[in-house]
Amino acid sequence: MVGMAMVALPQATPQATQTPAEKSSLLRRYLERPGFQWNCDKLAHMEFCYPGELPSSTAAGIGRDAEKTLAAELRLAGVSRYAPRIHVFLVESYGRLRELVGAYAAGASQPAEHIVCFVAGHPEALTHELNHEVMTHLWGPCEPWIAEGLAAYVTDPEEVDRQFRKLLDRHNTVPLQRMVNPAWTAAIYPSTVIYPELGSFVKYLKKTYGMERLRQVWRGGSAAIPRVLGKSLRGLEADWETSLARR
Repeated sequence: MVGMAMVALPQATPQATQTPAEKSSLLRRYLERPGFQWNCDKLAHMEFCYPGELPSSTAAGIGRDAEKTLAAELRLAGVSRYAPRIHVFLVESYGRLRELVGAYAAGASQPAEHIVCFVAGHPEALTHELNHEVMTHLWGPCEPWIAEGLAAYVTDPEEVDRQFRKLLDRHNTVPLQRMVNPAWTAAIYPSTVIYPELGSFVKYLKKTYGMERLRQVWRGGSAAIPRVLGKSLRGLEADWETSLARR
């Protein structure tokens, strides 16, 4: 590992397990959405809901993989337990996800409600959305750039650098100051740009400065970067791009 070792964080504060009567209105809307018939399995940390026509043996395998993905997310965060029950919805296609949540994508999440949705055949989307779920619960809300960057990095740690180098070669990058700020949202630039760029940048921060200082930036926002990391954003951007060129 390049740079500082990952700092283990305290275990998540236990929370009461949600009972059926306490299900959020959003969760009920998903479960009761017209045109959707769910089978739901109770897993170790999840309520895993999938289309009724999906064979139970196939669903069981996907559920096991989802639990393994969650375990990897918890190892990244340095915790061994996770109290909230996560409600995971598997859908058949991008179109079905849009019917369910209103977004045309491979995945979507509502961390405040502990809801994660993803399209069958896209485990990378599950990884991305589970990262939003776990880190928001453990570290609290944050500016979108660091949430998207960390999730993109975790989804494919090696690929984000390779993809970002291609963007550099094509002069198709976005200056970091346009994204690393409280006002930016992921809808402003194409996902083919923001995920490799922010993923590679957050990867650089984690490997250079360690998980604990990354957590401080997560909680303090972009304004905390000079205080926490001892450099301006422009200085970090130059160091990061130089490190990529050397590798």
